[in-house]
Amino acid sequence: GSKANAKRFRAAARGKYIAICEGDDYWICRLKLQQQVNLFTKHQRLMLAGHPAEERDAQTGRKLGIIRPAFSSRLLSMHELILGDGGLIPSVSMMFRRELISNIPSWQANAPIGDYPLVLRAGLTGEVATDNKVMAVYRRNVPGSWSQRRGSTFDERWNHACAMRKFLSEFNHATEGTYAGEVRRMTSKYLSDALVRYSGDAVRKRTAYITVSANLTFSDRIFSAVALVIGTSPGIIKTTLRKIRSLSRILHGEWIMPHLKAG
Repeated sequence: GSKANAKRFRAAARGKYIAICEGDDYWICRLKLQQQVNLFTKHQRLMLAGHPAEERDAQTGRKLGIIRPAFSSRLLSMHELILGDGGLIPSVSMMFRRELISNIPSWQANAPIGDYPLVLRAGLTGEVATDNKVMAVYRRNVPGSWSQRRGSTFDERWNHACAMRKFLSEFNHATEGTYAGEVRRMTSKYLSDALVRYSGDAVRKRTAYITVSANLTFSDRIFSAVALVIGTSPGIIKTTLRKIRSLSRILHGEWIMPHLKAG
């Protein structure tokens, strides 16, 4: 399985830097690794580096867009890393120092996913950067991939949301509440997404909503209540609002975060 495989790779890794390229993705720039090593050599506090990736449908080969962490080559703030979720930096773009897989804290080791906590730990221990050159392809809809294995029913997504809630709570405790606001927003995002976007037993969903409503942000509470009462998913509105907030966050980061010099 994927967790056992990741454990084997951590035990076998000997290099100073580690780059990720999972079986369903691929690199498209022959200088990718050298360019990222150059970044680490130039920026001694850099712990993890990524870059934009082209997104393609594995079934049709159709280009879906570009996953772009930022609009320029620059450092990313912890605010961006937490609220950007696991999809902020494409896993196929990542290179990181081997130290990040040594003495792994419990909140990282127990997480239900791997990339997101890895990025958060990198941000806590040093700097995280993104180059602005597209150097890889990330494929969606790959049969047997992690995103497909999570399932599409409410119960499957709710279990994942609760696991993410536990992980974020442990991260919040480990960082002594420094990022409590961001953690609350991400916890709310996972719980409300399961309530709003996925079908399931109405009674089960209402019971779940009641148990977590206090943990939801105001907007997520409204979206969830509408989905439960009316039976119509406001998922499009929720997605649009999220994209607006994401754009605002990126623009703010472009303004306040240090940019990387070419070469």
